Amino acid sequence: MVHEYTEEIYRQIYEYIDKTAEYMVMNDKRPFAGLKEFTENTTIEQLDSKDYKAGEAVRYSLSTIKKLRESAHEIHEETDCYMLQALLEEQIGHFSKHIWFLDKMIQPSHRK
Repeated sequence: MVHEYTEEIYRQIYEYIDKTAEYMVMNDKRPFAGLKEFTENTTIEQLDSKDYKAGEAVRYSLSTIKKLRESAHEIHEETDCYMLQALLEEQIGHFSKHIWFLDKMIQPSHRK
């Protein structure tokens, strides 16, 4: 169950990245073209390649989505472009739903 759900989240995030990149190109901006550029400019923790327990995957996903939602909020507040605001509002809504769901997956004694 956790694997399928996190996979769904990652597919959705990929779609948001694609939509954001398209928005940037439409507005004469250059999105990051490679993983190296992305990793040099992100605050999202990069994990080592190893096996993770379901609870670890849920907590990492929750942390990552919280950071993405926070970033989307910050950009939303800084821009006066309605098109970008609408794109971000869609993302913030989905991120908020996933944060709620992932938080509920964590046992109360393991919540921070």
